[in-house]
Amino acid sequence: MVEKPEEYRWSSYRSNAYGEKDDLMTPHKLYLELGENNEQRLSAYRDLFKFILDENLIKEISSSLQTGTPLGRQKFKDEIEELLGKKVGYTRQGRPQKPEQLGFDEKTQLQLF
Repeated sequence: MVEKPEEYRWSSYRSNAYGEKDDLMTPHKLYLELGENNEQRLSAYRDLFKFILDENLIKEISSSLQTGTPLGRQKFKDEIEELLGKKVGYTRQGRPQKPEQLGFDEKTQLQLF
């Protein structure tokens, strides 16, 4: 959308990073914990944006958000599913397949329904 976060019109970045007044902004508790005073907080907040995310990581994050799939290694995902007792996130695209599309014969289809 933009090259730098301060370029986005609706971003809180300018307020959090440079101290620009914004009547819509209320400092978040975590933001206030970034430093003991305003200058330390502004500097620490700007430091959060100094690195560039790898394009593949951005795609993984986007996919995870869109599909509700936990972001992490497979072991982590397995642990989440075990704790919840169900599969989470995205498994396949499209509508559920009909039994005949899955290769079930007519007798098996009747038993399913």
